[in-house]
Amino acid sequence: MLCLLVGPVLPVGAAPPLRDALLQEPAGPEQVGADRGVRYLPPALLRDFYAQRDWQPLWDSAERRRALAEALASLADDGLDPRDYPLPTASESGSCAELRLSHSWALAVWHLLRGRLARNAHEPLWQAPQTRPSADAGVQLLALLAAHSSQPAAAVAAARPALPAYSALRDTLARLPAHPEGWMALPPGKLLHPGDRDPRVARLRQQLYHYGDLAAGGTPPDSMRYDAALVAALRRFQYRHGLAADGVLGPRTLAALNQSPQTRRERLAVNLERWRWRRAEPFPDGVLVDIAGARIELRQGGRPRWRARTQVGTPQRPTPLLRSAIKRLTVNPPWVVPPTILRRDTLPALRADPDYLTAHAMEVLDLSGRVLDPATVDWARPGGIMLRQRPGPSNPLGRVALRFPNPFSVYLHDTPNQRLFSGAHRSHSSGCVRVEDALTLAHHLVETGQGEANSLHSALESARTRELQLSREVPILLDYWTADVDDDGRVILRPDLYGRDPALAAALSRPLPVSPLPGCRTPLD
Repeated sequence: MLCLLVGPVLPVGAAPPLRDALLQEPAGPEQVGADRGVRYLPPALLRDFYAQRDWQPLWDSAERRRALAEALASLADDGLDPRDYPLPTASESGSCAELRLSHSWALAVWHLLRGRLARNAHEPLWQAPQTRPSADAGVQLLALLAAHSSQPAAAVAAARPALPAYSALRDTLARLPAHPEGWMALPPGKLLHPGDRDPRVARLRQQLYHYGDLAAGGTPPDSMRYDAALVAALRRFQYRHGLAADGVLGPRTLAALNQSPQTRRERLAVNLERWRWRRAEPFPDGVLVDIAGARIELRQGGRPRWRARTQVGTPQRPTPLLRSAIKRLTVNPPWVVPPTILRRDTLPALRADPDYLTAHAMEVLDLSGRVLDPATVDWARPGGIMLRQRPGPSNPLGRVALRFPNPFSVYLHDTPNQRLFSGAHRSHSSGCVRVEDALTLAHHLVETGQGEANSLHSALESARTRELQLSREVPILLDYWTADVDDDGRVILRPDLYGRDPALAAALSRPLPVSPLPGCRTPLD
């Protein structure tokens, strides 16, 4: 392959002239395999690029071709397969070789800019109309290619997301071998507590050294003793994997330790793709909910201003991925039981306990909001009713709810179940996001307007329900990452709460078909 890169690209008469080939009807490479949710080049991208260059070739320099080959090979560290960005084969020459190089170059830049996969085909993010990006991404791609035409390989590096998480995950993937020498899974056994002796300790030591949580050192006097250094290393590992950092080797920690190196590489690749999606649709300021990490932060000026823990939806009732804008707060909110919870939980409990409504401060309403006498309802086959719980200390929404348009009827809210925030695993809700210290977040959102701040204060002082409209809408993003970095730049791998990673990994691993080029036969023809 190297000889193809060093030799001439445009032998006379070997293929149609570049201009003639590009002015033919586009071969439509962007449509090849489109049903698989893969992102292909925008139509006529290469034609527009070469028209700006007055149809002059780009790859007539052996040095440029070598640099491009190296840049494409480096895509493995981005979790992309360099084979999806092929160099010319022996059967491609002249303008066809030129176009193959340009196509692979542009496609690599495109995938780094926007993601290899079309997000909505694999992990859809619902977006309110006013939050959808309006910029023409094809124009952005063309501008980037043109800006780097003198050093085209540099465009590959320039297209990578300049995000701390992306850089850290990429560096970690580059250092992680697919088949490390001596790696073996840790066998199951009893709980391992600090100070215990166990024959698995030697292998645990090797595992933690391999993962970078244990520094290299000499053999301890008692190789079977679970000593203080090893406990500290396991706690670091647990912290980095979203586990309770208690230093006890239990089933969840064992499962995380025994993830194969290949599975770890796939998880990093999946999250590198998610961070490419994130960069493609920037979210510098507003409220950001990290669903897999069960965290929330308020970002201002591109930086976190306030952070807290959350409780998110269970795997059976997941919190949806969405982008919208917080428009109002409900202070001392009543809770209207959502239809799914009403059907699955509340009605069975009510039938089993005649005093359920009284005990939970609930009232029955018709669909127009009129209060009904519970005795008039056929609870065996209720229809056309709602249940509403009055504000109070046991109300599931606590003191405040933060509302934003979405088709899932989800929102952020306070909760009386504060003790659940202390757990490492916080998927307890039916889809809404429970926020630790939600009142502080509400105060942050209204602080720009003195009148709003006064209204919030007076509403909290009363026991009545009040709706407060925000004078300035606050963007909100609920998204999903199972790999991130902490403030110290350490990579954090979290449990895949909703089991999304394997399907995305499979989609990323499927090879792309070789794209046809204008005026050229594909290498497989």
